[in-house]
Amino acid sequence: MTRFETTGYGAAALDTLAAVVSELKAADPLRSVTIIAPNNISAIVARRHLAHVKSIAAVEVTTLPRHAELHVAHLMAGRRPATGPITVAAWRAALAKNPGAFAETAEHPQTLAALARAHRELRDLSTDELDTVVSATPLSADVVRLHREVADSLAPDWYDETDLLAAAAAALTTSAPTVLYLPQRLTRAEQAVLTRIAEITELVVITALTGDAAADRVVTSGLEPLGFTTVEVATPPPASRIITASDSDDEVRRVVREVVRTLTTVPAHRVAVLYSSKQPYSRLLHEQLSATGIAINGPGSRNSEERSVTRAFLDLLALSEKGLPRAAFFQAVSSAPLRDFTGARLPVARWERISRDAWVVSGDDWDVRLALHGKRRELDLEAAAALSTFATTLLTRFDDAATATTWADLSAWTLQLFEALVGDVEQLTFLPPEEKYAATALVSAVHGLRSLDTAGTPASLGVLREVLAQQMTSAVPRVGKFGEGVLVAPLSAAVGLTADVTFIVGLSEDLCPGRQHDDPLLPDRVRVRVNSLPVLRDRVDEVRRHLLAAFASAPEVVATFPRGDLRRTTGRLPSRWLLPTLRLLANRPDLTASEWESAPPVGTVQHARSYAEQLLHTDVLATAQEWRTRAAAAGVLSDAVTDLGTRVIEERASEAFTRFDGNLAGASGLPDYAAGLESISASGLEKFAGCPHTFFVERLLGVRPIENPEELVRIKPSDLGTFLHQCMEELVLAATDDATIPTAGAPWTESHRARLVQIATAKATAYEAQGLTGHPRLWGEDRQRLMATLHAMLDADDAWRSANGTGIWKAELGFGEGNLAPDVEVPIPGGTVRMNGSADRVDVADGRIFVIDIKSGKPNEYKKISRDDPTVGGTKLQLPVYAYAAQAAHLEHTGTTLPVTAAYWFVHRSSDRVELEITEDVKTGYATALRAITSAIKGGLFPSRPPANDDYIWVQCAHCNPDGLGYRTRAKWIAIANLPELADVTYPLGTPGGTDD
Repeated sequence: MTRFETTGYGAAALDTLAAVVSELKAADPLRSVTIIAPNNISAIVARRHLAHVKSIAAVEVTTLPRHAELHVAHLMAGRRPATGPITVAAWRAALAKNPGAFAETAEHPQTLAALARAHRELRDLSTDELDTVVSATPLSADVVRLHREVADSLAPDWYDETDLLAAAAAALTTSAPTVLYLPQRLTRAEQAVLTRIAEITELVVITALTGDAAADRVVTSGLEPLGFTTVEVATPPPASRIITASDSDDEVRRVVREVVRTLTTVPAHRVAVLYSSKQPYSRLLHEQLSATGIAINGPGSRNSEERSVTRAFLDLLALSEKGLPRAAFFQAVSSAPLRDFTGARLPVARWERISRDAWVVSGDDWDVRLALHGKRRELDLEAAAALSTFATTLLTRFDDAATATTWADLSAWTLQLFEALVGDVEQLTFLPPEEKYAATALVSAVHGLRSLDTAGTPASLGVLREVLAQQMTSAVPRVGKFGEGVLVAPLSAAVGLTADVTFIVGLSEDLCPGRQHDDPLLPDRVRVRVNSLPVLRDRVDEVRRHLLAAFASAPEVVATFPRGDLRRTTGRLPSRWLLPTLRLLANRPDLTASEWESAPPVGTVQHARSYAEQLLHTDVLATAQEWRTRAAAAGVLSDAVTDLGTRVIEERASEAFTRFDGNLAGASGLPDYAAGLESISASGLEKFAGCPHTFFVERLLGVRPIENPEELVRIKPSDLGTFLHQCMEELVLAATDDATIPTAGAPWTESHRARLVQIATAKATAYEAQGLTGHPRLWGEDRQRLMATLHAMLDADDAWRSANGTGIWKAELGFGEGNLAPDVEVPIPGGTVRMNGSADRVDVADGRIFVIDIKSGKPNEYKKISRDDPTVGGTKLQLPVYAYAAQAAHLEHTGTTLPVTAAYWFVHRSSDRVELEITEDVKTGYATALRAITSAIKGGLFPSRPPANDDYIWVQCAHCNPDGLGYRTRAKWIAIANLPELADVTYPLGTPGGTDD
């Protein structure tokens, strides 16, 4: 027997439920009554309301699938629930056998997910209806064919919700009267169960209607097989107030302030905030409300896949077939507190630095290049070995997983790896609650993978990660307990909900109802051929029904919508379903959606202006940050950090040279190179001349730009030059050792050339092993060019030495900083500068020393060297100090002092030589440049001096342009370059008083 009670949503529905239960228990207060609710939230609300009115004794509140499971699960003996992974595995097997129209996308996760969704819908159709779908389109025919294959393959060992409901419809026995509370869309299987209940006991259906025929259509049509006839009900009242804000972020901030105000008079558990769209509202609401310290409950805003532990583990699994690429590896291990295989925490930061220095990219690099790096740098030896052991062990374990033939073995392997990297069950208890939930869900999912051995899907690490990722995406933890704090939930939670104040956010047309997309597998033109499949219109009507239920959920309802979308820089219109409320509250019956802004704001329609205006004028502030912002705007904020930040901005924008622009005058600890107590190289001082800020950051702070091995396409120019230097140096040393070095003016022999090829080949192999050569294909070209360059260097050297009658005296004349020869002491006005370095080669002819420094770049800037400006404004400081060193070494060796000519020898990209005879004038100019540079360093003058031209292909100064977006300090340099205190910086950097820009 079936009886219908029609009511509205909200408190009216609960009152009707209490009355029906009281009536059913009139003769016996302990009589059993079963209440079937549409969802868990409505079930909890109903149970608590019945407890409040003292009608809860012997009352069971449940959902229909749970009710069926409780009573007929024993009939499914021998079969197990078909979980999501089992269903997807069955689809994967069916597609592997005969993919049909899905041949090109059969392995794509989204294809499997879409087919699994279609499978759930098709399970509710009869055989005849399935045949109708088959005849609709070729694609739908393939979908149904595969669906039938999957259903047949699962039937012997597995059951789903449809099977459970079918068993209940056939065999359910119960004597307790049943109340169907607020039914929504009913499937055919659910209708069959309800028909069975009506046949064996009393069934009371409490139907909530909104008064909107379209919104109620799905509900009423689903009840018609039970005998329901539509009745007229009043439309629920509209929202009490409407608030608009500039965008979604500002909308949420405004609602949070309203919640703070509401909580002064209303308990938190009687306040609800419902959102029309999960993106972006779920996370925004959780973050903003948590920032205020307000307790909340409801679905979490982040699924388990987004949690650090599961994300790190899944990301590592994704690298199994890629040779463990370095960048992706460190991105994974840095996102969670992982352990190595000895149980120690991973020193991620140090390991990452070592891997970059070792030029690790992937694969064998973890073994070979880390071993080479450990030999080169003893301080990193132990850490490099530990990193190599961890990475190679991980690769070995991945290889072991590839040999697993069953899901049971692969599941055990995954659990062992997870426990090794993350921890066992006991150690997981120390994780934060959300991380613990995600880790536990992952472990549970891995355990469940064993059942895939019966589903016909071969075990593989790729499928395992795919299945785990899908399950973690659907695993969303609940935040808090219902009834404790403010409820934050989607609009669908309004069914069965009651509160004192309800806020509804996101009521713009593009979000509510939003754009509904046709199902690509079962489009509406297929669905309309049968009555059991929902169509697009049903989804739109469902959103409408949920909104009307939300309007009825509380005596005070505040609806909000954003006026724009700053993420997409577009405007927004109010939802079509909010217009009636807008018209009523604004007293404009003819108001259209496009003209809503013309309605004058009244007390119940409020336009929140900008974020700044709200902060300055609202009487309620929600977070500490908002209080601080208002105090700062009023000039009363007392905060040292904020004050300093304001000062940084102001002083950098000024035309004064301040501490925030590199003015460290008076600071202690600055080096005084003119005092002769510290040694420095010519290239180090050149760096100051190029950009004082770069010198300060790299030389004094020890901070250098990060070089990622993955980004190396070709051998770096610096390494290319080093390669040429080293090859020539080894050739000269080898020829010296075996006494075959060419005499003055004599050419290199064929034996020398063959020896050079051997040296270069070995050197190239070593560079390749160290990862310095870039992409193999491009390195092949570069290697050939380098070999050609080396032969050309011997030809050019033969011609030059023949013309000048010189003989090779020394290769790589090193001085200072670990070399046998001491530092070169260069006298300057007011002191002495101790300098170290290494000249590439020293030749000697009758009565003159020739010092040669080999360069592989362009000679453009070097051609500016002259007797009048021997250092090109302090940027070319190597030749004179190399000349000092060569002269001193020759004097010590022979007892005679010879004049010196120093030269830059350009190779590879050019064949020029730039020579400088070291005269007294040159020495004076050199000393003047050194004095200016060392004086500026001692004085703490480190302004940023960006290049004259913007970057095009590469970043010229990584410290002045750290983000690669431009030189924002150029205007500052132009403004301060002529200041008197920067005289030592401006000169020798350029013309005295000029900027060189």
